[in-house]
Amino acid sequence: RALSFSDGEFHNEAVADLKIAIEQRPEDQRMARTYGMHFVDYFPHRELGISYYRMGDLKAAQGELELSIGQYPSSKARFYLDRVRKALIEKEGGEVKPPRLILDLQNGEIWTRDDPVMISGVAEDERYVAGVSIMGTSLFLEQAQAKVPFKKDLRLPQGRHEVAVEARNLLGKKASRSVVVRVDREGPVITVEKIEEDPASPGGNTVITGSVYDEAGLGQVRVNNEEIPSIGGVEASFRQRIPKARKQLEIVAKDRLGNETSATIPVDLSGKGNPSIRMALAGSGQIPLVLAASAGK
Repeated sequence: RALSFSDGEFHNEAVADLKIAIEQRPEDQRMARTYGMHFVDYFPHRELGISYYRMGDLKAAQGELELSIGQYPSSKARFYLDRVRKALIEKEGGEVKPPRLILDLQNGEIWTRDDPVMISGVAEDERYVAGVSIMGTSLFLEQAQAKVPFKKDLRLPQGRHEVAVEARNLLGKKASRSVVVRVDREGPVITVEKIEEDPASPGGNTVITGSVYDEAGLGQVRVNNEEIPSIGGVEASFRQRIPKARKQLEIVAKDRLGNETSATIPVDLSGKGNPSIRMALAGSGQIPLVLAASAGK
């Protein structure tokens, strides 16, 4: 009968009946047994809160709706509780500031090879955060909260991405932050400029000359399992002697994220004078890709 009064906007009568119902059965619940095999969704505190809200008694409405959610959460109770909180904030007046938005990525730019890339942080507002979005996509939020931790996995391809995060409160005030994510899942580029005999070496060793480049920063470079010293930054040159008896050249380069490029190059200088070759290699960690190769004298 209270629900019927409420539908007809007889709110005083609805409140009176809801209070009587609460005296007989005090807790909100789904599928409450009435008699025999008859069941009904029973939410007297929720409906009482809604009636108070429509009557303008906001404090009473807030108390009943919070009690209903505590006993048995429902989308309807959360919806009206947000409305009540917004109305209370508007009634209080004063300056309304945007939420505080803090990202876990503090430096504003990161390099990563992760897939997916996780963006996380927290939005806070004493007057309740009503929504958070990442790259224009709203995150699921059951109801406005004073503190909203969030995280989202993003499928980002190779390259530079600007990830925008936005939070808004119940009155629509917004705060935004952005972070630049540079996704790099490719190994360094290895440029081999020359493989030639070393005339200054009594053993007739072979000398390899080249350079390594990676925008994310270099980690380690090894030639025939021997680490080349002083590799750092984004680009480095090298000139490495190897025994003439070696018939192939193995080069492995890693960037600081762990991406790797590897290549095996045959070495045969017999009868060819002092040839030189130039080639560039880049890889994603499994199969090296020859970008360019040319022979010269």
